[in-house]
Amino acid sequence: MRVKITVHGHVKSLLSSDQSEYEFEICQPTDVSELIEKRLEINPMVFASIVIDGEAVRRDYVVDQDCEILLISPTAGG
Repeated sequence: MRVKITVHGHVKSLLSSDQSEYEFEICQPTDVSELIEKRLEINPMVFASIVIDGEAVRRDYVVDQDCEILLISPTAGG
């Protein structure tokens, strides 16, 4: 399965590279939290929202087909 992950917001600065888009091949169904932890090497709790193919999902959602994942940082400012 091919998974495309796009990261939006200030959390990008916590990633090991300055990329905002990543693509991975996964061989078996995997929940979103595990995918974020293992592939991006970041705590999935730092994201306020996770959207898969246009639909908001929980961190325990299981990815079992090709998809696009959007990870959104919490808003900040004042």
